[in-house]
Amino acid sequence: MSMLPVGTVLNDRYELDRPLGQGGTGTTYRACDRQSQQTVAIKVLTLSGTTDWKILDLFEREARTLATLQHPGIPRYRDYFQVETPTDCYFCLVRDLVEGQPLDQLVEQSQRFQEQEVVAIATQVLEILVYLQSLYPPVVHRDIKPQNLIRQADGQLQLIDFGSVQAIARETLLGSNTFVGTLGYMPPEQLQGQSTPQSDLYALGATLVFLLTGRSPDQLQRQRLRIDFRPYASLSDRFASWLDQLLAPLPEERFGSAAIALRALQAPEPPPPIRDSAIVSSATSTVLSLRRPAGSNVELIRSPQRLRLRIPPQGLRLSLLGLAGFALFWNVLLVFFTATFAVSAPLFLLFLLPFWYVGIMLMAPLCLALFGQTILEVGRDRFQLHMTALGISKTLRGQTDDINAVEVANSGVRINDVPLYTCVLQVGIHRHQFGFMLTTIEQEWIAAELQQFLQQLV
Repeated sequence: MSMLPVGTVLNDRYELDRPLGQGGTGTTYRACDRQSQQTVAIKVLTLSGTTDWKILDLFEREARTLATLQHPGIPRYRDYFQVETPTDCYFCLVRDLVEGQPLDQLVEQSQRFQEQEVVAIATQVLEILVYLQSLYPPVVHRDIKPQNLIRQADGQLQLIDFGSVQAIARETLLGSNTFVGTLGYMPPEQLQGQSTPQSDLYALGATLVFLLTGRSPDQLQRQRLRIDFRPYASLSDRFASWLDQLLAPLPEERFGSAAIALRALQAPEPPPPIRDSAIVSSATSTVLSLRRPAGSNVELIRSPQRLRLRIPPQGLRLSLLGLAGFALFWNVLLVFFTATFAVSAPLFLLFLLPFWYVGIMLMAPLCLALFGQTILEVGRDRFQLHMTALGISKTLRGQTDDINAVEVANSGVRINDVPLYTCVLQVGIHRHQFGFMLTTIEQEWIAAELQQFLQQLV
């Protein structure tokens, strides 16, 4: 695309100073805001290749989303507008100018990052991703790479250039829904046009590999589709294993969220095993539990011989309000149609059966949130998992020795295209799910408590 001349004034307000970088979909300029006399960055995207001017609505929607982001690691998006010239049409996105150096430039200047420095960088980026994934719906960056992480003079990182705007621009220029991202940093699913919060975790892992090895991830060998970084970096086994999980080829094999990845990164080293002769326990004494997340109403009592978990109704949380409104509208409409045609056209009711099934599925998460209760009791010999909601109950019983693992995993259910995570009790070949309506922090806490209890029984 052609670049705009230095000195051009856009929207009668922003005077272009010099280009900061150019990509296939646009150019970013340093500019002066003549109203506030502040220096800003403007990304200018050409619209000359589009024949559908509704694309502007998509740009504006994404710009409004970016304008709502408020995090110290994300520059503030100030303004957006359209500019027309005799030869072209542009969409412009204005954000705060970030002073500093991209991480790729630091590596090119022969700076080598040690494990401790990389852990600090990973922590900062994960904190940004925790914020983005806490939004509803979660915001996926889609283009995390060293060039998009700016290190300021005080060591703080800024994450720039969200891929959502690039996606619209590429569709505009190329006329097709092509993938967005950078080869070497994109997970396999993103090459197929699919992005999830776990995609950003993979891109972060590939970025950390670049910092540790000084090589682009696509230049390194792979074993079973996984980047083999170990021969090029001297790392502790613990951090290397953590990095391996970020780089898992399948999204479900990575950490369930940035919050889980961050907690795993910051977890203290496990204590050395205690010899059996040194264990002193009492059947009536209580074991000190891991710290329950603040604000949680989950009840957990643990002694050396028994663990009891109770998950009471969670109530209608903010994340379910959109679903609640849609489910109410859907089912009220169904009741109206059912009542209307029950007498005049009863055969039409058969046509409504699939819609009633959808209505029931929409109401299921709400019923679980408002009325569902789960009680899990694990003893030295046997366990029992009891779940009930609106008078419907389900009870599972088994041998404690048959419990293979407790984990947090993707349930396979999506609400408003957002994956729903759950606690999973792996018993033999069967996987029993519970705790759908809990936050991932609560689910991870429960999984850790159960794992710790089962380990002490051995």
